[in-house]
Amino acid sequence: MHRSGQQPSTQEIVRFSKLFEDELTLEHLERPQLVALCKLLELQPIGTNNLLRFQLLLRLRNIKADDE
Repeated sequence: MHRSGQQPSTQEIVRFSKLFEDELTLEHLERPQLVALCKLLELQPIGTNNLLRFQLLLRLRNIKADDE
């Protein structure tokens, strides 16, 4: 929300979201974040960081496919 208490417009959200596009990808997450996401999605947080990223990617693809 703005300091005035108003919701940001869609244009404002899109404009600012472009600043963060590369920040929120699995490749940029550190191990504690990967482990937390695995636990959230009921995956075993065991293995290398790349294995955790792969498991998360598969789970997220499955969730997306279910949504469609």
